[in-house]
Formats: sequence, C-alpha cells, structure tokens
Amino acid sequence: MLIETNKNEVVKSEDFSKYIEHATSDNTRRAYQSDIEHFASAGFELPTNPESLASYLNMYADKLNPRTLIRKLTAIRKWHELKGEGDPAKNALVQKIMKGIARLHGSPKKQALALRMEDLDKISEYLKTQDLLESCQSRALILLWFLRCASSIRTGQFEMGSAVFRKRRDFSNFVRHKNRQSR
Repeated sequence: MLIETNKNEVVKSEDFSKYIEHATSDNTRRAYQSDIEHFASAGFELPTNPESLASYLNMYADKLNPRTLIRKLTAIRKWHELKGEGDPAKNALVQKIMKGIARLHGSPKKQALALRMEDLDKISEYLKTQDLLESCQSRALILLWFLRCASSIRTGQFEMGSAVFRKRRDFSNFVRHKNRQSR
C-alpha cells in the first residue's frame, strides 16, 4: 500500500506500519474497539455528528460511569482522527453535556488513606524483628522515604512519589559502597 504525505512524497505503508501498531497498547485498542461497537449497537453510525453524539451521551448518562463515557468519547475521537474526519467530540454542546454528566453523576476518585505514624512504627518494629538483610533494607527504605517526604513537606518541595532510592537495588549498592568505605 502506498501513502501520499503532505510533501507529495509516496511512502510504502509497510515502512512504518509496525510503529503505528505499537503506538497504542493492545488493551487500549481492544477497549476502543469495544467502545466503537457499543456506539454502533446503540443505533448510531460512524462518522457521526455532534447531535448524535449528544444523544448517545444522554442515552447512557445515568447508566455508565462518566469516566467510561469519557473513554468512549476518546475512542470515537480517535476513530474520526484516523479516518481524517472532523472530531464531533470537540463540539461545545458535546463538551457541555459531558461536563454536566460528570458533575451530576460523577464521584471523585477514591484516594488511599495516608500512612499513620502508629502504622509506620508497627511496620518498623516488625521489620526490626526479622533477621534478613532484606528486612533491614526495607526498613531503611521506608524510614528514609518517610523522612524525605516529611522534610520536603516542611520546605515546601514535596513531590508525589518521590523517594531517596527508587529501587531496592539502588539501596543495596549504596549499602555495599558504605560497607567498603568503613573497612
């Protein structure tokens, strides 16, 4: 298959088809395909228009989670992009309807509870009782991470997910290096 580019060059599609295939994960492709099939099974056709998309959203507003509807809109948007069609999901009416659905039917994402000091102490005490180097490393990582986060919060430089050592291997290398220095 030959494809003409913007510069009137002709390129074989086999030259870049593997990159296009790997640009999206298999799971995402399957989800998008399922979303397109859902849209079609609801009686709508592709390419679609903003009015049909608004009707689709209205039909499923109280049946599907707003995040699911957003993913379905994304699938429809991608379909239109790949076909070179205009994106009906960018329409102001569709955007307004989606915003209303999210406000009316949406719920905030559930956030994990913070680790309490008592729990941190229990974890630390338990790891102290273990005789393994791995337990010592784990305890040190947890305490260093906690101290780093507490210090960052005090200085206003807190970054979510930051840690002193990103991997246990990094900490092991640090311990070996310190042990060699102390000999």
